[in-house]
Amino acid sequence: LPDAFAAVLESKSFAFVEDRKVVADKYWGVFHRALGCAERLVYRGLAWGDTEAQLLAAALPRCTGLRELDVSDNRLTSVGATALAAVLADFSALERWRLSNNAIGEETAQQLRSSWALARRPEAGLELDGQSPEDGASAQADAASAQAIASSMAGSNGGQPGGGLLPEESKQALNALLARQAAFEARIESAMAKVAVSVSELSNQVLHDPMVTDQPGAISADPSTPPAPPTPKAFLSASARAPHDVI
Repeated sequence: LPDAFAAVLESKSFAFVEDRKVVADKYWGVFHRALGCAERLVYRGLAWGDTEAQLLAAALPRCTGLRELDVSDNRLTSVGATALAAVLADFSALERWRLSNNAIGEETAQQLRSSWALARRPEAGLELDGQSPEDGASAQADAASAQAIASSMAGSNGGQPGGGLLPEESKQALNALLARQAAFEARIESAMAKVAVSVSELSNQVLHDPMVTDQPGAISADPSTPPAPPTPKAFLSASARAPHDVI
Protein backbone atom coordinates (compact mmCIF):
# COMPACT_ATOMS: atom_id res chain seq x y z
CA LEU A 1 0.00 0.00 0.00
CA PRO A 2 1.20 3.59 -0.58
CA ASP A 3 2.01 4.30 3.08
CA ALA A 4 4.03 1.11 3.43
CA PHE A 5 5.80 1.78 0.14
CA ALA A 6 6.77 5.27 1.32
CA ALA A 7 8.20 3.73 4.49
CA VAL A 8 10.28 1.28 2.42
CA LEU A 9 11.68 4.18 0.38
CA GLU A 10 13.18 5.65 3.55
CA SER A 11 15.69 2.78 3.57
CA LYS A 12 16.70 3.34 -0.07
CA SER A 13 19.46 5.57 -1.43
CA PHE A 14 18.74 8.19 -4.11
CA ALA A 15 21.21 10.18 -6.18
CA PHE A 16 18.93 13.16 -5.58
CA VAL A 17 17.28 13.17 -2.15
CA GLU A 18 14.22 15.00 -3.45
CA ASP A 19 13.50 12.06 -5.78
CA ARG A 20 12.37 9.97 -2.80
CA LYS A 21 9.26 12.11 -2.36
CA VAL A 22 8.71 12.24 -6.12
CA VAL A 23 8.71 8.42 -6.33
CA ALA A 24 6.38 8.11 -3.33
CA ASP A 25 3.94 10.64 -4.79
CA LYS A 26 4.02 8.96 -8.19
CA TYR A 27 3.35 5.57 -6.63
CA TRP A 28 0.38 7.00 -4.75
CA GLY A 29 -0.98 8.51 -7.97
CA VAL A 30 -0.54 5.31 -10.00
CA PHE A 31 -2.12 3.22 -7.25
CA HIS A 32 -5.22 5.36 -6.98
CA ARG A 33 -5.60 5.87 -10.73
CA ALA A 34 -5.49 2.11 -11.22
CA LEU A 35 -7.97 1.25 -8.48
CA GLY A 36 -9.67 4.34 -7.13
CA CYS A 37 -12.24 4.81 -9.89
CA ALA A 38 -12.73 1.15 -10.85
CA GLU A 39 -16.30 -0.11 -11.11
CA ARG A 40 -15.39 -3.48 -12.61
CA LEU A 41 -12.34 -5.60 -11.83
CA VAL A 42 -11.67 -8.80 -13.80
CA TYR A 43 -9.02 -11.29 -12.67
CA ARG A 44 -10.39 -14.37 -14.37
CA GLY A 45 -8.31 -17.42 -15.22
CA LEU A 46 -5.02 -16.16 -13.76
CA ALA A 47 -4.29 -19.23 -11.60
CA TRP A 48 -4.62 -17.04 -8.51
CA GLY A 49 -4.63 -18.66 -5.09
CA ASP A 50 -5.31 -17.44 -1.58
CA THR A 51 -2.18 -15.25 -1.44
CA GLU A 52 -3.32 -13.21 -4.43
CA ALA A 53 -6.84 -13.03 -3.00
CA GLN A 54 -5.45 -11.58 0.23
CA LEU A 55 -3.38 -9.05 -1.70
CA LEU A 56 -6.47 -8.00 -3.58
CA ALA A 57 -8.44 -7.78 -0.34
CA ALA A 58 -5.90 -5.29 1.01
CA ALA A 59 -6.28 -3.05 -2.03
CA LEU A 60 -10.05 -3.25 -2.50
CA PRO A 61 -11.05 -0.70 0.18
CA ARG A 62 -9.79 2.00 -2.24
CA CYS A 63 -12.37 0.89 -4.84
CA THR A 64 -15.36 2.42 -3.13
CA GLY A 65 -17.47 2.42 -6.30
CA LEU A 66 -16.88 -1.22 -7.23
CA ARG A 67 -19.91 -2.87 -8.84
CA GLU A 68 -18.47 -6.11 -10.17
CA LEU A 69 -15.58 -8.38 -9.18
CA ASP A 70 -14.62 -11.40 -11.29
CA VAL A 71 -12.17 -13.90 -9.80
CA SER A 72 -13.61 -16.98 -11.47
CA ASP A 73 -11.54 -19.82 -12.95
CA ASN A 74 -8.78 -19.53 -10.36
CA ARG A 75 -7.58 -21.55 -7.35
CA LEU A 76 -9.18 -19.69 -4.47
CA THR A 77 -10.08 -21.79 -1.45
CA SER A 78 -12.31 -20.89 1.47
CA VAL A 79 -9.46 -18.83 2.94
CA GLY A 80 -9.17 -16.55 -0.10
CA ALA A 81 -12.94 -16.20 -0.42
CA THR A 82 -13.14 -15.25 3.26
CA ALA A 83 -10.53 -12.49 2.86
CA LEU A 84 -12.47 -10.98 -0.04
CA ALA A 85 -15.87 -11.35 1.62
CA ALA A 86 -14.68 -9.47 4.70
CA VAL A 87 -13.89 -6.43 2.52
CA LEU A 88 -16.83 -6.65 0.12
CA ALA A 89 -19.32 -6.61 2.98
CA ASP A 90 -19.09 -2.80 3.05
CA PHE A 91 -19.47 -2.30 -0.71
CA SER A 92 -23.02 -1.06 -1.06
CA ALA A 93 -22.74 -0.71 -4.85
CA LEU A 94 -21.56 -4.29 -5.44
CA GLU A 95 -23.99 -6.14 -7.72
CA ARG A 96 -21.99 -9.06 -9.10
CA TRP A 97 -19.29 -11.31 -7.68
CA ARG A 98 -18.06 -14.09 -9.93
CA LEU A 99 -16.42 -16.95 -8.02
CA SER A 100 -17.17 -19.88 -10.32
CA ASN A 101 -14.66 -22.69 -10.85
CA ASN A 102 -12.48 -22.22 -7.80
CA ALA A 103 -11.77 -24.50 -4.81
CA ILE A 104 -14.13 -23.08 -2.20
CA GLY A 105 -15.58 -25.48 0.39
CA GLU A 106 -19.30 -26.16 0.51
CA GLU A 107 -19.87 -24.67 3.95
CA THR A 108 -18.10 -21.47 2.99
CA ALA A 109 -20.01 -21.30 -0.30
CA GLN A 110 -23.30 -21.66 1.57
CA GLN A 111 -22.37 -18.90 3.98
CA LEU A 112 -21.45 -16.65 1.04
CA ARG A 113 -24.90 -17.21 -0.44
CA SER A 114 -26.60 -16.46 2.86
CA SER A 115 -24.62 -13.30 3.44
CA TRP A 116 -25.21 -12.16 -0.14
CA ALA A 117 -28.96 -12.57 0.30
CA LEU A 118 -28.88 -10.86 3.70
CA ALA A 119 -27.26 -7.82 2.07
CA ARG A 120 -30.19 -7.76 -0.40
CA ARG A 121 -27.98 -7.94 -3.45
CA PRO A 122 -29.27 -9.33 -6.78
CA GLU A 123 -29.68 -13.09 -6.37
CA ALA A 124 -28.14 -13.85 -9.75
CA GLY A 125 -25.17 -11.61 -8.98
CA LEU A 126 -23.28 -14.21 -6.94
CA GLU A 127 -21.78 -17.00 -9.07
CA LEU A 128 -20.41 -19.98 -7.15
CA ASP A 129 -20.91 -22.95 -9.46
CA GLY A 130 -18.17 -25.42 -10.36
CA GLN A 131 -16.28 -25.48 -7.06
CA SER A 132 -13.63 -28.20 -6.73
CA PRO A 133 -12.09 -28.18 -3.26
CA GLU A 134 -8.61 -29.66 -3.21
CA ASP A 135 -8.23 -33.21 -1.96
CA GLY A 136 -7.56 -33.30 1.75
CA ALA A 137 -8.96 -29.84 2.35
CA SER A 138 -9.73 -29.43 6.03
CA ALA A 139 -13.40 -29.39 6.98
CA GLN A 140 -12.41 -27.43 10.08
CA ALA A 141 -10.77 -24.76 7.91
CA ASP A 142 -13.88 -24.54 5.77
CA ALA A 143 -16.06 -24.16 8.84
CA ALA A 144 -13.75 -21.52 10.29
CA SER A 145 -13.86 -19.58 7.02
CA ALA A 146 -17.64 -19.76 6.95
CA GLN A 147 -17.80 -18.41 10.49
CA ALA A 148 -15.39 -15.60 9.61
CA ILE A 149 -17.61 -14.60 6.70
CA ALA A 150 -20.67 -14.51 8.92
CA SER A 151 -18.83 -12.35 11.45
CA SER A 152 -17.47 -9.91 8.90
CA MET A 153 -20.80 -9.51 7.16
CA ALA A 154 -22.35 -8.74 10.53
CA GLY A 155 -19.79 -6.02 11.13
CA SER A 156 -18.03 -7.73 14.02
CA ASN A 157 -14.59 -6.69 12.79
CA GLY A 158 -15.03 -3.16 14.12
CA GLY A 159 -15.55 -1.52 10.75
CA GLN A 160 -12.14 -2.52 9.46
CA PRO A 161 -12.74 -4.68 6.36
CA GLY A 162 -10.40 -7.61 6.25
CA GLY A 163 -8.65 -6.62 9.46
CA GLY A 164 -6.04 -9.13 10.61
CA LEU A 165 -6.44 -11.39 7.57
CA LEU A 166 -3.49 -10.11 5.54
CA PRO A 167 0.01 -11.32 6.51
CA GLU A 168 2.90 -8.87 6.47
CA GLU A 169 4.63 -10.59 3.54
CA SER A 170 1.50 -10.13 1.44
CA LYS A 171 1.51 -6.41 2.17
CA GLN A 172 5.12 -6.20 1.03
CA ALA A 173 4.32 -8.07 -2.17
CA LEU A 174 1.48 -5.68 -2.92
CA ASN A 175 3.83 -2.72 -2.56
CA ALA A 176 5.99 -4.13 -5.35
CA LEU A 177 3.14 -4.44 -7.86
CA LEU A 178 3.22 -0.80 -8.97
CA ALA A 179 6.71 0.20 -7.85
CA ARG A 180 8.33 -0.09 -11.26
CA GLN A 181 5.78 2.09 -12.98
CA ALA A 182 5.94 4.67 -10.22
CA ALA A 183 9.74 4.81 -10.36
CA PHE A 184 9.68 5.09 -14.15
CA GLU A 185 7.26 8.02 -14.08
CA ALA A 186 9.30 9.65 -11.33
CA ARG A 187 12.48 9.46 -13.42
CA ILE A 188 10.69 11.03 -16.37
CA GLU A 189 9.30 13.86 -14.23
CA SER A 190 12.70 14.49 -12.64
CA ALA A 191 14.39 14.58 -16.06
CA MET A 192 11.78 16.99 -17.41
CA ALA A 193 12.26 19.27 -14.41
CA LYS A 194 16.01 19.36 -15.02
CA VAL A 195 15.46 20.13 -18.71
CA ALA A 196 13.17 23.01 -17.74
CA VAL A 197 15.85 24.41 -15.42
CA SER A 198 18.49 24.12 -18.16
CA VAL A 199 16.25 25.89 -20.67
CA SER A 200 15.58 28.67 -18.16
CA GLU A 201 19.28 29.13 -17.46
CA LEU A 202 20.08 29.19 -21.17
CA SER A 203 17.38 31.80 -21.76
CA ASN A 204 18.85 34.00 -19.04
CA GLN A 205 22.31 33.67 -20.55
CA VAL A 206 21.03 34.68 -23.96
CA LEU A 207 19.15 37.68 -22.58
CA HIS A 208 22.21 38.91 -20.68
CA ASP A 209 24.85 38.09 -23.30
CA PRO A 210 26.29 41.42 -24.62
CA MET A 211 27.06 39.74 -27.96
CA VAL A 212 23.31 39.31 -28.35
CA THR A 213 21.65 42.14 -26.46
CA ASP A 214 24.03 44.85 -27.77
CA GLN A 215 23.33 44.06 -31.39
CA PRO A 216 20.83 46.30 -33.20
CA GLY A 217 17.59 44.46 -33.61
CA ALA A 218 18.22 42.19 -30.58
CA ILE A 219 15.40 41.52 -28.16
CA SER A 220 15.72 43.69 -25.09
CA ALA A 221 15.41 42.30 -21.58
CA ASP A 222 13.04 45.21 -20.94
CA PRO A 223 9.77 44.39 -22.76
CA SER A 224 8.87 48.11 -22.86
CA THR A 225 11.91 48.92 -25.00
CA PRO A 226 11.35 48.27 -28.74
CA PRO A 227 14.22 46.68 -30.68
CA ALA A 228 16.35 49.03 -32.75
CA PRO A 229 16.45 48.45 -36.52
CA PRO A 230 19.69 46.98 -37.89
CA THR A 231 22.15 49.49 -39.38
CA PRO A 232 24.17 48.92 -42.57
CA LYS A 233 27.31 48.78 -40.44
CA ALA A 234 25.84 46.09 -38.21
CA PHE A 235 24.64 44.18 -41.26
CA LEU A 236 28.10 44.29 -42.87
CA SER A 237 29.72 43.28 -39.60
CA ALA A 238 27.41 40.29 -39.28
CA SER A 239 28.06 39.34 -42.91
CA ALA A 240 31.80 39.44 -42.37
CA ARG A 241 31.47 37.02 -39.48
CA ALA A 242 29.24 34.59 -41.36
CA PRO A 243 30.85 31.87 -43.53
CA HIS A 244 30.41 32.37 -47.26
CA ASP A 245 29.00 29.74 -49.55
CA VAL A 246 31.40 28.44 -52.16
CA ILE A 247 29.91 28.64 -55.66
